[in-house]
Amino acid sequence: KNAVGSKHIEKEGALQSAIRVGRTLFNKMHPDYLDFLVLNTILGDYFGSRLMSNIREDKGYTYGIGSMVAEFNNTGYFLIATEVGKDVREKALEEISNELERLQTELVANEELILVQNYMRGQLLKSADGPYAMTDLYLSAALQGKDLDFYNEALNSINAITPERIKELAKKYLNWQDMTIVT
Repeated sequence: KNAVGSKHIEKEGALQSAIRVGRTLFNKMHPDYLDFLVLNTILGDYFGSRLMSNIREDKGYTYGIGSMVAEFNNTGYFLIATEVGKDVREKALEEISNELERLQTELVANEELILVQNYMRGQLLKSADGPYAMTDLYLSAALQGKDLDFYNEALNSINAITPERIKELAKKYLNWQDMTIVT
């Protein structure tokens, strides 16, 4: 069960605050998994992501911020991670929350979606480069009870997703009140 809430651990003399915002989620077996990966990429899983554009490029609060989806045998989790100056910790958290809310209330522009789709297709191709990489892909799918057709499903999901579907997933899974926050 997700221990929703927040916890701040003060370290005397620290100049930065590490921020972790996340929640329990699901693994590859869940019907929303592949579409959520597209949402996650838009939010924070590539250098041009919304979190990077806002919190690094626009506000200058950090050198890097990102989001990820991790998985285990029966579950998974979603995580946003960054380090910021301790004086802008609350402002950074507010901006993270704003980005989650924006995905819930505004449709992603077609140009942004096309860019992310192209990026994700390229990353999928790159992850299959060479026999060791292909073995890793196979094992990643097999450990979750999937076969290599999972990657065809991934491509289909990337190609078929709509701004409406992204907004629907954000409303379902990116609610600030469902997040656990540790700083």
